[in-house]
Amino acid sequence: MKPQFKVVLHFLMLWMVLGSCSNPTPRYPVKYRDDTNFNEIINQNKLLVGLQDKAFNNYISSNPEMHFINSQSGFWYAYLNQNHHSNRTPKPSETVIFTYQIADIDNQIIYSKEELGEQSFAIDKEQRETGLQNGLKLMKENEEVMFLFPSFLAYGVLGDRKKIKTNQPLIYTVYLKKIINNKKN
Repeated sequence: MKPQFKVVLHFLMLWMVLGSCSNPTPRYPVKYRDDTNFNEIINQNKLLVGLQDKAFNNYISSNPEMHFINSQSGFWYAYLNQNHHSNRTPKPSETVIFTYQIADIDNQIIYSKEELGEQSFAIDKEQRETGLQNGLKLMKENEEVMFLFPSFLAYGVLGDRKKIKTNQPLIYTVYLKKIINNKKN
């Protein structure tokens, strides 16, 4: 090798070593906000709620013998058997014992009362579907009520990963057997 080439080669190597010893510059996050996806999701949810409302309105109009009430929580309900002898509804922390069945909007049973069996849970203390929690709070002992729950108050985006589909509106028929006050005397 020629001595001039060696000098140039050493100079390049020295320059690379010294050049790589500088302090690293931090990578800052890019401040970029794209509301396109967010707005698209909002619009899809509005469309879904509108479709489910339309399905419920069709169901209600095809069952004129039932008197459906629109709740403040976003679901519809009708009494199949009403208890006029009591005013007592479940309070938070009280345990309710009930049976129910779940059907689709075409009234095809998804889960029967026999499949689900007798249920009990403490109001507002256990994880259950929001619609069922709010619906039971409206009931008195020995009442049977039909609830029309939009998907966001039932099993939502995931369904139950068995029989209930994604974003499926559901019809619950619930019979409240007993309300138990859990306070110790």
